Amino acid sequence: MAGGASSSAIRAHEHLRQAVQARDSGRLGDAENHCRRCLELAPDDRNALRLLSVVLLGTNRPADAVAPLDRLAALLPTAENLRFLGSALLSAGQPGRAAEVLDRAAVLAPDDPALMEARAGALLEVSRYAEAAALAHRLPNSVNARFIEGSALLLMGDYAAAVTVLQSLLAIRPNHSFALNSLAQALYTLGRMDEAEQAWQGSLRADPNNMKARAGLGLMYLARGRFAEGWDLTRWRNSATQRPDIPVRRLPDRLDGHHVLVVREQGLGDELFLMRFVERLAARGCQVTYATNPKLASLLERLPFLAQVQAGVIEVSADLVIWPGDLPWLLDEPGPLPSIHLQPQAHRVAEMRRILADFGPPPYVGLTWRAGIAGFNLLSKSVPLDDFARALSGVDFRPVVLQRGPQDGEVAALRDTLGRPVLDVSALNEDLEGMLALLSVLDDQVAVSNTNIHLTAALGKTARLLLPDPPEFRWMAAGDTSPWFPGFPLYRHHPHHGWKPALECLGDSLKQDLKAL
Repeated sequence: MAGGASSSAIRAHEHLRQAVQARDSGRLGDAENHCRRCLELAPDDRNALRLLSVVLLGTNRPADAVAPLDRLAALLPTAENLRFLGSALLSAGQPGRAAEVLDRAAVLAPDDPALMEARAGALLEVSRYAEAAALAHRLPNSVNARFIEGSALLLMGDYAAAVTVLQSLLAIRPNHSFALNSLAQALYTLGRMDEAEQAWQGSLRADPNNMKARAGLGLMYLARGRFAEGWDLTRWRNSATQRPDIPVRRLPDRLDGHHVLVVREQGLGDELFLMRFVERLAARGCQVTYATNPKLASLLERLPFLAQVQAGVIEVSADLVIWPGDLPWLLDEPGPLPSIHLQPQAHRVAEMRRILADFGPPPYVGLTWRAGIAGFNLLSKSVPLDDFARALSGVDFRPVVLQRGPQDGEVAALRDTLGRPVLDVSALNEDLEGMLALLSVLDDQVAVSNTNIHLTAALGKTARLLLPDPPEFRWMAAGDTSPWFPGFPLYRHHPHHGWKPALECLGDSLKQDLKAL
């Protein structure tokens, strides 16, 4: 027994020695093999666990490095070992667990610069932005920490502070492509469009393959009416990364005899918006199958230019597979194009008329004050409910709540501020046939951009839009109207005066227009 154990230890030590030799001579594959053979004989050999982890990280395999680092940290939970484990977890796409591990390490070594930087990066990834910014701020000599701080401030909505931090980083590292992209985002949000364009262009000069910078600049071009340039660059958008290749060849003028599958991307509103380009695709003579969200399927099945609508799992083969956001470039038809047309079901329209009649006499105005998810480059569209309701309190109408998922107490607060009963039909957001029918019989609508706005446009009607700063590209960077939604009055958030001017103007114009009904 003793001799066997001794023999195993000797063989394990020999494999470890050969692993070190192989690592030092650059033969990382051999180093990995010897480490693994050593660990078969001595599973808890800390040196072998550490060396194997270093080799795996050196060959860009952080997910594979997690297991040996996990074991090493369990055997010897030092701040250094926990930092290595947390960094590997972060690189392996496990930011939640990385933050937990690095939080433990910080208790052991709260002032270790390498640990602070790694932990700040993990905190950023798990949306603990204030903590990430504060921690990174303590590392003024680290370029990466400056980038983390600037990114955290950007995501917190402190755009001016983000600009200051990112500009200080770029003074040291002027060709930091990701910092230039983040700076551009902050400048764009502050309405400093020309500076944002320069920053995005600088980001692409530093790294022409920075897809986020391409897409960001593209969205800004779209918002400023430079449609052809914008659609060209938005081929690199995040939402279409599942497609095998970024398109590089445009479609021919005619596609007769071809079967094309168009696969949805992004949200319901984006599907409806981009459907105008799907209609132009079908006009080239091809048979179009559209793969959609099940919530839209019954509506889209009535579109005459779609040969088939596929909901849920895609079970169809086709000559071409296309993502709708690529169509403006593929077709070389940058727009603006008019909305598609949708016809509500007659029996649902009659049902909605009865519901409104039971509620009271017209005019009926639909209300939505929030949509999307807060955060930069995510949809962040909301108006404070108190301000929203006060602006409408002096206007005589029947309020119809279209808000998707109103929070506890919101409908009651709206009712109390308006000083009148409200009709809550928010459940219709899960029944888009019913929502389309209701929208068709409303007298007016006040909303932030959401799916119902696209349904309204498809009905040939208009709505009054409250737009954040900056708005989605389809509402344009400035102006009272959008060429994509003609006739829709736009009320924009002011970067210095907030929502007050927009809401005052909205209340006055709504009162005047309803009197004319």
